[in-house]
Amino acid sequence: MKYTVLARKWRPKKFADLVGQQTNVTVLKNIIMRKRLHHAYLLTGTRGVGKTTIARIIAKALNCNNLQDSEPCCVCDTCTQIDNGRFVDVIEIDAASNTGVDNIRELIENSQYVPTQGLYKIYIIDEVHMLSRSAFNALLKTLEEPPEHIIFILATTDPQKLPITVISRCLQLKLRNIQSHEINEHLKFILERESLGFENEATNIIAKVANGSMRDALSILDQAIAFTDGAITEVLVRHMLGMSDESIVFDMLLALSNSDAMKLTSIANKIYNEGYDLESALQNLSQELCNLSLLQFTGSGSNPQLKIFTNKISVNDVHLYFEICNLGLKQLKIVEDKYSTFLMTLLRMLAFTIGSNEVKSLTVINSNYIVEPVMLDTQNGEARLMDTLVVPEESLSLQNNQLIDESVSTTVTSISENVIEKPVEIDVVISFTGDWLALVEELAVNLKHYSIPFLENSELVSYIDNVFEIVIDGRYQHSFNDGALIEVEQALSNYFKRLIKLNYSFSVQVTNTLKEKNCKEKEQKQYLAESYINSDVKLSQMLSQFSATITVGSIKPL
Repeated sequence: MKYTVLARKWRPKKFADLVGQQTNVTVLKNIIMRKRLHHAYLLTGTRGVGKTTIARIIAKALNCNNLQDSEPCCVCDTCTQIDNGRFVDVIEIDAASNTGVDNIRELIENSQYVPTQGLYKIYIIDEVHMLSRSAFNALLKTLEEPPEHIIFILATTDPQKLPITVISRCLQLKLRNIQSHEINEHLKFILERESLGFENEATNIIAKVANGSMRDALSILDQAIAFTDGAITEVLVRHMLGMSDESIVFDMLLALSNSDAMKLTSIANKIYNEGYDLESALQNLSQELCNLSLLQFTGSGSNPQLKIFTNKISVNDVHLYFEICNLGLKQLKIVEDKYSTFLMTLLRMLAFTIGSNEVKSLTVINSNYIVEPVMLDTQNGEARLMDTLVVPEESLSLQNNQLIDESVSTTVTSISENVIEKPVEIDVVISFTGDWLALVEELAVNLKHYSIPFLENSELVSYIDNVFEIVIDGRYQHSFNDGALIEVEQALSNYFKRLIKLNYSFSVQVTNTLKEKNCKEKEQKQYLAESYINSDVKLSQMLSQFSATITVGSIKPL
């Protein structure tokens, strides 16, 4: 007997069988019960959430001979024929294969005929966003005023590509991604009906990997069944999917908390050599960082084992690691040498934090002194100056390994003249004139793209010593992240040659920003250019002679 894959065998036949779409089910059942039918429905959502399945259930419910509580009976000839794709009045069209206007014109011509068997003639157009512009234009009129016996059900994974004129003519139902615990319960239900053994953690992993798609989950489950003759175990599923063991994620977190580059590199080698999926490993790390952040802020989370890291990794570092993880995932999808990108992603996390073999020996004394901490490498018992110390020349003397000032002093530990490999550089601290916009323009040249909006849309409130208070246009709050704050503070510290603290807030009443200034300058240039063109006598004569006009928007300042 021919084997039927689980995704087809366990495809829902009625509304009650659907998983994770209760809101949309309630809407549809009420529409059918109260006979308030719409002439066109638009089902949107990611792959595998049930768009085509729901379209077929709607078709059955509207044509079923034994409808009960808005549910198709699934046993009458009409329901059976629709399930088998043989019902003449339910026409399914794959828009990806039939994109042209001729296909739609043929559909429109046939729609004029009354149903042969059912109450309604129903057109299900899958991946409707693939239709050409001319095809959409041909469909519009029929969508707006279809014959009474016609119902359109459109399905798409990409509603943004649909013309707004099409969307406005449909009742739109947004199908949400199915939650992992809902997928997990459904997988267990199917395995029990199939009389197959399984471990709870195995189905839980499949549910998470499916990422909201029930069809993907069932396809992975099919693969797992084929992979073993016995029970579906966690070890089997991880091996099949190339997923690293959960303990490896904790090993990575431990290495990060200890700033242990050697251990982190060893873990990366293990993951690569044992054939684990590198993207999966980063995704797991990203997920656990998210759980750790939740634990730090709320005291609760999905994985209480992370508790040991709440004090070992700072809140800021957790968010920084999370951003670097997501950046690494994007890079892994487009590069050929995935291992190097994976390893550099892990090491990049350490590059932004102080390692366990490096200690901070000098701190800021006051606004007249140090720009950046001086780092000492104490590996092998030796001390070595790692960075540049910048202090005002007139207020500093180096005597007996101490920085001397009339009011304050601090000791440089473990440094003697015979171990310093790099001379101390003396420079003058730069003062601030108060021109924030000019400063922002100068700093933005060397900033990463995600940090520039943070500065360009900011306005200076005050500055006292090393503390700058700014307010940011609230419209750009979504673009802010901790990585931007860290980079901007570092850029300011480098510029002023002292440690700068940046405090910020958001407001809708921000006007004195570099972006606003640039916009005004651009508008002024445009105005001058248009004024110059419009006042040109020869051009005016030419326009008059040929009864011509200047095309709107064609004047551009040099």
